[in-house]
Amino acid sequence: MKDTLGIILAGGRGKRLYPITETMPKPICPVAGVPAAVRTVKAMQAAGIRRAVLTAGYRSEALEGITVPGMTVSAVCEEKPLGSAGGAKNAFTDAENALIVSGDAVFDFGLDEVLRRHGESG
Repeated sequence: MKDTLGIILAGGRGKRLYPITETMPKPICPVAGVPAAVRTVKAMQAAGIRRAVLTAGYRSEALEGITVPGMTVSAVCEEKPLGSAGGAKNAFTDAENALIVSGDAVFDFGLDEVLRRHGESG
């Protein structure tokens, strides 16, 4: 598999979840006891991805502490909001490939199939 970087877009303010998001960014709001962003990092890991970057903006300090054993997880803070495409571009490094997922996404399918189909399509 190509070297794939997982990029998690986590820069938004989460206005629709206020007042919960007054104290925490939306991607670390727990879903069944596990933060959404941690679920996403684990799904990336299950698909063979070993590095993930969170594009952080609002309450970025809370995102910098996300860890998943066996994964390299880092946060790239946005000085000002860059939007989805700007956040992804800001996070992209030297990887051959990138899988970009919304930081508040909750899903129950394997990302390995997404990566396989992407690879097949060229």
